[in-house]
Amino acid sequence: MVNFKLNKIPRCGKCRGYVNPFCKFMNKLWKCNLCNNISPVPDYYYSKILENGYREDIEERDELNYGCCEFVANQE
Repeated sequence: MVNFKLNKIPRCGKCRGYVNPFCKFMNKLWKCNLCNNISPVPDYYYSKILENGYREDIEERDELNYGCCEFVANQE
């Protein structure tokens, strides 16, 4: 279960897909694996990209490690 608390769940600006293990992160942008749209990474979700192409915090992000997870949605 993933809880972003008061922050919005990072979603694609075009198809509204959620971030997932199959998205590609590029500095302050991420590419949706569902529609190939490129969206900005919110400041609260930003992480440095390592030389191997993975986010520095990937081990701490269940939504980027598991194909299925539940997001706790806030009021928005």
